[in-house]
Amino acid sequence: MPRRNATASSLALLILVSLPALPGCLYLPAESTHGRPLPVPESTLETFAAPRIVEPVAQRVLRTTDEYTVQRIELPAATDPSGERRVTIDYYAIPAAAGAGTADLDELNHGFRNIVIDHRQALDWLELQPNVDADRIGLFGVSAGGIKGALVAALDSRIRASVLCLVGGDLPFIFRYSSEKGIRRTREKARREHKASADEVYKAMRDHFEHDPLQYARHIDARNTLLVLAAFDTTVPFHTGERLREAIGNPETMIVPTGHYSSLIYIPCIEDIAANFFDRRLSRDER
Repeated sequence: MPRRNATASSLALLILVSLPALPGCLYLPAESTHGRPLPVPESTLETFAAPRIVEPVAQRVLRTTDEYTVQRIELPAATDPSGERRVTIDYYAIPAAAGAGTADLDELNHGFRNIVIDHRQALDWLELQPNVDADRIGLFGVSAGGIKGALVAALDSRIRASVLCLVGGDLPFIFRYSSEKGIRRTREKARREHKASADEVYKAMRDHFEHDPLQYARHIDARNTLLVLAAFDTTVPFHTGERLREAIGNPETMIVPTGHYSSLIYIPCIEDIAANFFDRRLSRDER
């Protein structure tokens, strides 16, 4: 028993000694010569157009604590003519006193279009809230949320600042080569169902997928974008993040020396840098 305690103590000491020795992050400043983003063509805006939310929506409280309440709103999905599907948004409300085959690919294209429209409807709702400054809306997305966020930031000018973490462009490549278990299972399922090789599925996706972040990246304002990438990421391969960065116009970028999931150890650092970025980009002086 004493031997076991000694081992545990040694392990604890090793962890405590190792934590301060975490390698630092690489910070790449924004390219100073980059101009304004290209305007989004009217035809593209029409693709992602939806009726604006102007009426009151269903809203209820899910949970209440001394510091905040979790509330849910439900909006009728503009992309569902039947009216059955809802856009559901759960958010934290803080009291003022507390602080401020081609068929499959067609379905995939439709799904990504719906994602953008759903988020634009959520922005419609935010604009109606009396305690929200509609001129200072920021977006924070991680992994799949970062990929969705890149599309929304490109296609809706109401996003004034974006922090996109563990993100990449070229989704066909990510689908083909990602090491993430869920993506691998989906990849194998598609291969079996279509009796095709992985490369054939990849080619079909590259030929028919329409809504890749790289396609719209030139409409993102690099001056108001911060990327966080992981140098050893194989879930969203690192070079796909580099490609997205270049397509946006080389915005500010933080690179952590980890993989996708091991980047968790840098959460405090990422939170601080993201908060500072939002403070700078969403300050009233910037407006």
